[in-house]
Amino acid sequence: MMLAFGAYAQDEEAVELQYKHGPYVTAGVCDNWFVTVGGGAQVYFGSHDFKKGFWKQAAPAIDVAVGKWFLPTIGTRLEWSGIKGKSFGRGLYADGTLPTKGYLRQKFNSSILHMDFLYNLSNTIGGYRTDRFWSFIPYVGFGWAHSWNSKYHNNQVAANTGVIHNLKLCSVMDATIDMRVTALGRRYDLYENPRAFDYFVTVTTGITYNFCAKGFQRANELIVIEDCSKYVNEINELKSMVEQANAHRDKCMKQLAAEKKRKPVVKEKHIVGNVAVFFAINSAEITEQGMINLGYIAEIIKKTDKKYTLYASADKETGTPEYNYMLSEKRGEAVLNALVNNYCVNPSQLEIKAVGSSEQMFDGAASNRVVIVEN
Repeated sequence: MMLAFGAYAQDEEAVELQYKHGPYVTAGVCDNWFVTVGGGAQVYFGSHDFKKGFWKQAAPAIDVAVGKWFLPTIGTRLEWSGIKGKSFGRGLYADGTLPTKGYLRQKFNSSILHMDFLYNLSNTIGGYRTDRFWSFIPYVGFGWAHSWNSKYHNNQVAANTGVIHNLKLCSVMDATIDMRVTALGRRYDLYENPRAFDYFVTVTTGITYNFCAKGFQRANELIVIEDCSKYVNEINELKSMVEQANAHRDKCMKQLAAEKKRKPVVKEKHIVGNVAVFFAINSAEITEQGMINLGYIAEIIKKTDKKYTLYASADKETGTPEYNYMLSEKRGEAVLNALVNNYCVNPSQLEIKAVGSSEQMFDGAASNRVVIVEN
C-alpha cells in the first residue's frame, strides 16, 4: 500500500499526485470510519475447564470498537472487550464458595484492549459492492489484557483471531456477529495452568455505525499529466497524411477493379495502300489474280465512306494515243463494274480517271497496262 501526499513539479507546473493501491484509491484520512458496540457472552478456558458444566463458566461480554477501512478489502480497528471471567481452581481469585471436587469457583473482572487487522473476504472474492447484504470479514490482532478483583490483579499479552459476519441494514448502519478466540498467558486467572495458554471464546452481536462512509473509487491510470498540446499539430498532420494515403489507395483499388472487369476494345485500323490490277496487251478483261486484289480492296472500301479513284492507263509501246485512251477507259469501267457487281461496293465511292498512254507510271510496257485503286 502506498501512502503519501505532495506535488510533482514538471516544466515549472505543479501536478497533484493521487496515491493508490490496486484498482482503488486509498481512503482519505477522514473517510470510511466506523464505530461498533456489541454485547454477548464469553467462556474462559483455564486450568480446570467445565468442572460445573459449560454454562457455569459463561460470563457477560461487551465490545466497543472504532475502526477505519483503507481499501475495500483492508481495514483496522481498536477494540476494548471484557467485563467478567469465570473459572474453577484454587487461585487468588477464588471466592471460597461452592466447592466442586476440591476446586473453588473463581470470578474476576477482565479488560482486553486489542488492535485488529481486518480483511473483507467477500469483497476479495465477489468484488467491491456497496449494496452487499452479507460480508465475511476474518481478522487477527494483539493487545494487552488486565484481570483483577478487589484484592489482586494481573496483566498479560493477548493475541486473538476471529471472524465478523456483517449484515447491511442501511447505507450507514450494519448488524454484526463477532466470533473470536483470545489467547492469554496461563496465569490470567492467577491459577497456574499446565497448558501453555488460557483463552477466551467470545461471541457478541452488535451494531456498527459508518460515518464519513464515502466508499471507494477506482484509481485513475494517469497520475502525472504532461502538456501534450505541442504535439497536437504534428499528430493532426500525420493523421491527414494517413487519411490522404488511404483515400489514394482506395481510389487505385477501385480503378484496378474496374480495369479487371472492363473488356478490351480492339480498334481496327485500316491501312490502305494502292491496289493494282494488271491487264494483258490490248485487253480489258480482269485476270483471276486481279479479282483477288479487288476483293481485298472492296472489303476495305465498304468499311469507310471515303471516295476512291481508279487510275486507268495503257502502255505507249503499242497502239495510238486515241486507241490507248479508249482502252484505258474500258479497263477502268471493268474494275468499277467488278467492285460494284461482284463485291457490292457503293458506286458513289468510285471515280474513273482514264489517262491512256499519256502518263507512264512504271518502267516497262507491261507494268503500265494497269488500273490502280487509291484514295
